[in-house]
Amino acid sequence: MTRIAARAPEGARQIMLLLPGARQPGEAFVAHGLVAAAQARQPRLEIWIGSADMHQYLDGGAARPLHAPGLAQAVGHGARLWLAGVSLGALAAVEYARAHPGTVAGMLLVAPFLATRGAIAEIGRAGGFAGWRPAQGMMAEAERSLLEWIKSTPLDAPGAPLIYAGYGLTDRYAPTGRLLAQRLPPGRVVAADGDHDWPTWRNLWSRILAIAEI
Repeated sequence: MTRIAARAPEGARQIMLLLPGARQPGEAFVAHGLVAAAQARQPRLEIWIGSADMHQYLDGGAARPLHAPGLAQAVGHGARLWLAGVSLGALAAVEYARAHPGTVAGMLLVAPFLATRGAIAEIGRAGGFAGWRPAQGMMAEAERSLLEWIKSTPLDAPGAPLIYAGYGLTDRYAPTGRLLAQRLPPGRVVAADGDHDWPTWRNLWSRILAIAEI
């Protein structure tokens, strides 16, 4: 876990936890300019960078960095918490928000992986979340539970986390972004040319930051 202090620490404490994708080093958020862009957008933003390996993602433990000493204490004392995840890191963000309602102010989901492509295709064949019946199909219970939460939770209700997402048009996980757009208020999902790679993610990050109410 890495902490990058805010440039202007006075005022209400705002924290953003960056969650990388599987096999992606947390330092990549710095190297590719995502940290600098976030703090340019909100100078009082204190950045924490988490890490997770493939085993954590697969066993449901991807959100464990949120319980690191210092971060959990800050949130417990009322710090405004934003989660930002790339690929599987987006799954960790959503899983944490689901497990801890009322704790997360918002999420920035870049190229989100929220379930296997087969599970996402099942929802697509049903015409989207509105027509999908969770009791049907062959997906694993863990992903069914998360997708059912996305289907049934009023994500635009007062007090719900402000969720923004972005995806590359030729990304293999682009269908996930298109399905999220069905559940989020208009204007919360952006798409751009590109694949599942850092040049695309940098572009999406800039576009999301431009519209996010951080």
